[in-house]
Amino acid sequence: MNNDVILRVLALMLPRAVRARYLEEWRADSFAAADAGLRRRDIVRGAAALTVTIDRDLPANTDEPRGAVPRRLARRGLGLFAAAAVVLAGAWLTNGGILPEGPSTSPQALDALNTVAWISLRLAMLAILVGVLYFGRAAIMARTTLARTAAAAAMTGPITIALAVTFDPHWTVLLAGIVLSAFGFAAGLAVVTGPSPLSLERRVASWSVRLPAAMLGAVVVALILVIGAVDLLVWNPQTQVPGLSLHAIYAQMSEVDQFSQSTALVQVTLWAALWGGLAAAVVFRAARRSQTWMTPRRVSILLLAIIGGAVFFRFFAGFSIGMSIADTFRTTGANTSIVSAVLPYVGQFALATAAVLSGWAPKIHNANTSEARDVAVA
Repeated sequence: MNNDVILRVLALMLPRAVRARYLEEWRADSFAAADAGLRRRDIVRGAAALTVTIDRDLPANTDEPRGAVPRRLARRGLGLFAAAAVVLAGAWLTNGGILPEGPSTSPQALDALNTVAWISLRLAMLAILVGVLYFGRAAIMARTTLARTAAAAAMTGPITIALAVTFDPHWTVLLAGIVLSAFGFAAGLAVVTGPSPLSLERRVASWSVRLPAAMLGAVVVALILVIGAVDLLVWNPQTQVPGLSLHAIYAQMSEVDQFSQSTALVQVTLWAALWGGLAAAVVFRAARRSQTWMTPRRVSILLLAIIGGAVFFRFFAGFSIGMSIADTFRTTGANTSIVSAVLPYVGQFALATAAVLSGWAPKIHNANTSEARDVAVA
């Protein structure tokens, strides 16, 4: 292989801030190797040795404060782990996803839901694998016992769980994987938060930038709340009891199960008012010109968390309705509406995206200032 190609590959393994400088030096040394009585392969070996031993956390090599890069990498790994945990927990709570079995559900809709479940599970596994890579990079750069231990646990834990689920060995193997993953997550938090002083780099966004993001997010929240409420009160009962009008369904529920329609309406209204109020509070804060800290990324995290929370607690808002329908008409959860099958995925993906955005903090840009020594997480 051409020596220049090898040098370029080795340069790509260096921190971004010093790649061009070292590549230029290596090329110059390789060109003048014969005059110095050296072989070009010696230059390549020296470049490889430098690539392996270079201090990847040195501020001169990263243009960031020492400790900032490994912590940012660990934070991204934690964000990906949290996103995967949300999706996998949702799959566990819904037994792999809600699939309506009513006569009104089309085969195309069922195929689409099965596809979404398949894709979401693969995305969760991919997030775990990429998170392991981020933890590994953080451990290599941090060069601390805690970081290396966290990376080892974070890498072996998910692999152990995957093997346990695939081959079904003794239950202790699965338990060991869960313990290792939990330890890696906790130790990763320790890597992110300490031991040096921790502060956030000040980031601001103009009113004209953050307000549209807040308004768009609030519209999405309102749309989900309206659809979720109508589904609880109208669409889902009609889907579970086909052939009867909505009035007849509620009348029979009141007669047989002493169901209170007004109480159910209050519960759904309180649910929508709570989460709608939280979204409105985010928009109100974003609209104030003094709240420059509310960048579009932070606004998105808050509103996505609100969407996820609203979808999750929607179950409790409609619990009395669902139980009364089941007791009155002897129905099962399999006859749910298509909206009730889709919304859990919306909530899971919203929370997972919020977790990833929380981990994907932008790079610190004040490495050359006196305050940069104390900045640990961007």
